[in-house]
Amino acid sequence: DAGQSFAHPDADADAWDESSAALPGEATPSSSDAPAVAACGRAQAALDFIERLQLSEEARATAEAERALPHFVCRRCDRETRLFCSRCTWTALPLPPPLELGVQVRLLRHKKEPAVKSSSSALPLLAPEVIVQEWTDEAAAEAARGYAPGTWLVFPREGAIDASEVDWSGVTQLVLIESRWGHAKAMAAAPGIAELP
Repeated sequence: DAGQSFAHPDADADAWDESSAALPGEATPSSSDAPAVAACGRAQAALDFIERLQLSEEARATAEAERALPHFVCRRCDRETRLFCSRCTWTALPLPPPLELGVQVRLLRHKKEPAVKSSSSALPLLAPEVIVQEWTDEAAAEAARGYAPGTWLVFPREGAIDASEVDWSGVTQLVLIESRWGHAKAMAAAPGIAELP
């Protein structure tokens, strides 16, 4: 297991006020917003995080397009959506060139995690090597049959190997779990998952 974890500064969605967010290189929130931002450390941390990002021109164009077109109708299912359609993995926004990760990523999302609220649903739009798979009986059966050699689980369990100690030349696929902690532990203990390094 490569047991390294990353915490996004915007972990509390209620603390995020997108109307006050600025892209890197743009003006930060006005002084009239300052008391609200100062009162919420998470909002300030999120703004600081965005300021430190060095977005490519393509990524900046996507962010600017989202501001101009915050809602649109999905061309595949005809439902109104924002940013991307989680049902169809489709967006009307221009996207930057796909990321090449150099490794397959299988993200197992527990069925109680709604796709519409999950930011992982859009990952295949940005990196074709990412597969988001709902953790169903079929997915559990697939895992129990075993994944290909070179598959590693990224999960903070006892005995996990630090990512810095992994020989990445032999890694072909990473398995990640998206779930609340109680469900995540059960998924990590499932046959075929528990045996992964």
